[in-house]
Amino acid sequence: MSVIFYFLGLFACLFLVFVFGFYYIWTIFFGVPYLSSDAQIVSDIIKFLQSNKINNKGLSELNIAELGAGTGTLAFALAKYGAKVKAVEINPILTIIMRVIKILKRAKTVEILNTDLKKIDYSEFDCIVIYLYPELLEKIEDRVFSELHKGSYILSNTFAFKKHKEYLKIGKLNVYKVE
Repeated sequence: MSVIFYFLGLFACLFLVFVFGFYYIWTIFFGVPYLSSDAQIVSDIIKFLQSNKINNKGLSELNIAELGAGTGTLAFALAKYGAKVKAVEINPILTIIMRVIKILKRAKTVEILNTDLKKIDYSEFDCIVIYLYPELLEKIEDRVFSELHKGSYILSNTFAFKKHKEYLKIGKLNVYKVE
C-alpha cells in the first residue's frame, strides 16, 4: 500500500514540475508573467464604473473586456455587480484556473476566452480593463482606440499608453476616454 502512495506522490510532484515548467517556458516566449490586480485597484475600477455612465449605461449594463485577465480577479469582482465581462487570457493554465473559479463563484456573466489579444473584436465593448506591460499596450493601442465606440473607456492598471493622454488618473489607474 505504501508503494502506491509513493508512486502517487511521485506522480503528483512530477505533474507540478511539468505545470510550473510549462508556465515558465510560456512566460519566456510570451513575456507576460501573471500579476494579480491588488484590492485597491479593483476597488478604484469598480467605483469609477459605478460613478460614470458609459454610453448611458450603468455598471450592470456594460460589456467589459478584461485583457490579460490572469485568474480573473477583476472579472469576477465586476460580475458581482452584474457587468458582462469577457476575460481574455492567452495562458491556458490561467484560463483553466479561471474556469474552476467561475464554476465555484457561479459567475454567469463572465465569459472566458483563451486567445491572443490581436484576435479580439473590440467594437462590442463599452469599456476595456487592461493590466499588461507597455510592450503589449503598444502593440494593441491603435486598434483598441480605433475600434471602440466614442465615449468608451479604457482603464489601464499601472502602465500607460504611449500615443494617448490619460483622461484621468486615479492612483495607479490610468483612465482613457475614446473621443
